[in-house]
Amino acid sequence: MKILVKSITLRFSFIALSAALLMAAASCHHNGTSSNDSDTTATPVTVLTNKINALHEKTMNKIGPLRKLEDSIRGEISIQARKGADTMKLSVLADRLNACDTAMFGWMGQYHTDLSGKPDAEKVSYLQAQLQKVSRLDKTMDSTMKKAKKQLNASASQTAIP
Repeated sequence: MKILVKSITLRFSFIALSAALLMAAASCHHNGTSSNDSDTTATPVTVLTNKINALHEKTMNKIGPLRKLEDSIRGEISIQARKGADTMKLSVLADRLNACDTAMFGWMGQYHTDLSGKPDAEKVSYLQAQLQKVSRLDKTMDSTMKKAKKQLNASASQTAIP
């Protein structure tokens, strides 16, 4: 029951945080247009912010499939455990998927969109560091999901053998 409440709370927090981030991203657009990398008048701050926003959106689109994959892995763990099979690899992967999810929301919680009042050099430095962080999260999420899918397929094919 405690786990269910925690899961519901996390999912509600995810929805609320996603809505807030969407509103913040929407507020970055002016008159229905946004600056992009090819805009010669775009400042380094604008370019970096746009890159972060695009990568954030790309990575957030993976959260649903990541959670579904984690649920599938946990289901396979139950099946394998009932058979007395070793579930260590699957458990580690499920935990890593969960850690990716948690890390993404941790990054969002510490990412500051309001940099007003700071010198441009400080803004650029901060945004470069944030871009590196979210890039690492995206790559880690991709590799973890790839490993989890591979292990799930291997485990499921063993289960299917009569």
